[in-house]
Formats: sequence, structure tokens, C-alpha cells
Amino acid sequence: MLKELLLLSREAPYLKHNGEDTPISDQFYWVGEVIPVVLIRLLARSKLKNHEIEIAARALWVLKNFRQYNTMLRDLPKELNTFLDGHPLIRRAYFWICFEEIRQKKPDRKPSIISVYDYHSVIKPLEADIDWLIKDIRESSSEEIRTTALIFTVDLWHSSGRKRYIKKLIKLSIRDNRELIRLSKRELTISILQRFRHFLYRRGIYSSDQIYWKLKNKIGNRYSNFRGQIWLYRNLKNLRNGKAIRALSDLAREAASEDYHHWGTNDWLPLKAKRGSLIARAAATGWKVSWRKWTPPLPHEKVEPNKTDLRVIIGLSGISISLADGDLDFAKIPSQEARLACRYAVNEMNEFPKWLSTLAEHHQDKTKGTLMKIITLHPLVIVVEGFYVGTRRRSLVI
Repeated sequence: MLKELLLLSREAPYLKHNGEDTPISDQFYWVGEVIPVVLIRLLARSKLKNHEIEIAARALWVLKNFRQYNTMLRDLPKELNTFLDGHPLIRRAYFWICFEEIRQKKPDRKPSIISVYDYHSVIKPLEADIDWLIKDIRESSSEEIRTTALIFTVDLWHSSGRKRYIKKLIKLSIRDNRELIRLSKRELTISILQRFRHFLYRRGIYSSDQIYWKLKNKIGNRYSNFRGQIWLYRNLKNLRNGKAIRALSDLAREAASEDYHHWGTNDWLPLKAKRGSLIARAAATGWKVSWRKWTPPLPHEKVEPNKTDLRVIIGLSGISISLADGDLDFAKIPSQEARLACRYAVNEMNEFPKWLSTLAEHHQDKTKGTLMKIITLHPLVIVVEGFYVGTRRRSLVI
């Protein structure tokens, strides 16, 4: 499945950035939200085959591009790098994919650690990466790969505190190559400027431009958040009555920032910690009243099949929050509202919401009718989303 998602992510036509094509599909940009979920499932395995390693590394490179061109709505899951720590071969493959991209774009540019592990990189360098870099220095038949691996090993030696055992490993790996010995002497020499540069490296600062942009972004984000907070306080009424659609959608994603598998949220308390009780309660009220005001289209009814309406996120949040707060009982709602809730459920990301089984128990006909209509009129759902439509249909409908 991950391989198919990667193919979709590179399908023409491409997203434009400053008038030029990017490596991201303009039609299937949304797969950037799904790839991390599938990738984590793959990384959870203790051992991977060679082709799986290559696919995983390519997926990480694709996610780097998604981050670079701001097409991702959510941050990457925190556990992604945790899983990657146990897969050095994936880290190695990702490194060489990024390096090859840089070499093709700027063949005259000297390789450095900041050129591969830049601000948008999914993977951050680790001291443990020295192990596979040393192996490449010793075993690669390509002089370019050996030279590059040596330069990056020395960079990691500097950034990890210039430990003696690492320096010894470097010298042992190049003892039979005069060119690499000369290069290592030059690279291992530490000037005052280099000491200062690696002092910044260890703190995640890789260039003077980055210092400027970090400071600018930090100030800009604080100013933007302050203005946003003021706007929310001034529009509490529009939040409560569901008219502030964009704001309610953004707040739902903000409340669900740790949930990368579903649209919307099922708990408004995380938002209370971020935005305060007044805004959080107003947003929760807005989510609850909004889901009954709009009828979401089924997959085959969508004008733009690859896009999710913001009102779907709001509605799913409203149903989940209403159930959690005890304001909604599926056993007591009319059949029209049951059909409406089912329409929201089939627009969920990755899998049906947990409450759909409860809805089906009390309104089996409406649930069955909606699901069968999708399967009959939109066969593509079986292919793309069949991993949950097919299995859930048996348990919910039959």
C-alpha cells in the first residue's frame, strides 16, 4: 500500500511553487497525511526486506518534500523517529537518496551535514549513524561514496562532541587509502570558526540564515497566535453558532494534534489547555450544533473527490464530543439524523469512527443503506479504502 501511495504522490500534474514544478502531485497532495500512518506500521516490524527498506526511505524523502512545500496539515507523529532509531539501514538509504538529489541539483557543491539534514528533513542525524557511514567507507567500491561518507562521519564526530573512539574508528577505516588520509587530516583539524560552528550544530543551528529565520519565525508565530487569540475572543458568538467554519475546523485539528489517524477530535480538553476555557467551550458548542446543519456528500457525490470539506472535520468532532459529553444518544435520535451521522462516518480518514457500530445497532437500516450505496455506486472506495469498508461492512451490515 505504501508503494501505491508513493506513486500517487508523484503523479502529474505537479504542485507549483514560485512558478516551478515540485515533486508533489497537485491532485494527490493529500497522501502526505496518510503516508506517516502506513509508514509507522511498516517500521513497527523488527526486520524488513531490501525492497521494503527502499520504499520506507523513499517515503521519508517524499515526506520531506511535503514539509518543504507546506502541504501537510499536521505535524509528523513523534513516534516516527523513535521507530527509525531501530532501522539504521533505512536511515542509510534515506541519506543517500537525499545526497543524490543534492548532487544532481548542485554538482559543484561540497557535501555537508546541513545539506542533507536541513530544516525540512524528516530524519535528524544521530551519533549511531557513524556505524553505517564507517561501513560505507570500508566497503564501498565507489571513491565518491567513500569520500562523502568520510566527510559526513567527521561532521558527526564534530557535532557529537569529538569523542576519541569515533576518531579512532575513522582512522582505522581509511588506513589503506592515502587520499582519504589526507582528506581526514584536513577535515579533522579544528579551527576556532569550526569550534563555534559545531557549538551551534549541537544546538540545532546550522547556519546564520537559520538563526535569522528561527528568530523571525518565533516572533512571527507569537504575533500570529496573539492576533488569532484576539480574533477568537471577538468571535465567540460565531464559534458557538457554527458560522466560523474555518476557525472551528482549525480548532478541531488543534485539539486533535496528537491524533494522526482521524479527522477532528473527540475531546475538547486539550484545546482548553492551549486556548483557554472560554474559547474551548465555545468551539465545543459550535462543533455540536454544526453537524446537524449540513449534509456531507458520499464519496461518489463529491465534486472534488480528493478533498475533504472543512465541515466534515467539524461535524465528526461535533458527534464525538456530543457522545463524550452525554448530549447525544443514538437510541433516541430520529432516523434522519442517523442517516446524517452515517454520512459523516464514511468521510472519516483511515477507518470508520468507533461510534459507528453503536449507531448501526440502533439504526441498522439507515447504516446499511448508506454503506451499500457507496459500494454499489463508487467501487473505487473498495480499492482505496477497502481495508476498512470491506471488513466493517460484514460486522455492521450483515
